[in-house]
Amino acid sequence: MRVALGRDRRRSPFACAQGLPPLGTRDEVDSDHLEFTFVGSAEENGVFTIGLADDEHDASEYLLFQQWIDPDEAELDSAVYIERNGQQYGTYGGLVAAVLGWSALRLSLTPGAANALGTAMAIEVAFPAELHDKLEEGLRRVLGQLLVVEPQGQRASHR
Repeated sequence: MRVALGRDRRRSPFACAQGLPPLGTRDEVDSDHLEFTFVGSAEENGVFTIGLADDEHDASEYLLFQQWIDPDEAELDSAVYIERNGQQYGTYGGLVAAVLGWSALRLSLTPGAANALGTAMAIEVAFPAELHDKLEEGLRRVLGQLLVVEPQGQRASHR
């Protein structure tokens, strides 16, 4: 799916170190491009979930991230659970890097995680800029230090 993204094409030092291309660039062979219009989060049964979907009430496409609220009680360890469009496309762990820009999230996955999710090893997710703060808050809870947020100065030009 081709997605029109924001003007922010600079790379963070983290993105450079991880070999991630600038947000908004496209590698025709090795990346998947998704577009979502809704961000939601919930706490249930000791698990925090943050997700993106193409529709708030009748989603046909979604991507979610889950983490135990208390990782010491985790059944499979403290690995993040990622799911795309159904439990058959879910996996624990395998997220190598996550870079959040003003209106795009760039994910880098291990080959095993990409296979489990049915995606390429690189995923670029576009979303409306007004969802950025809610998504950042939720992803920080789930991903912790794995999440890199592009500097404030880069985001300010998109408002």
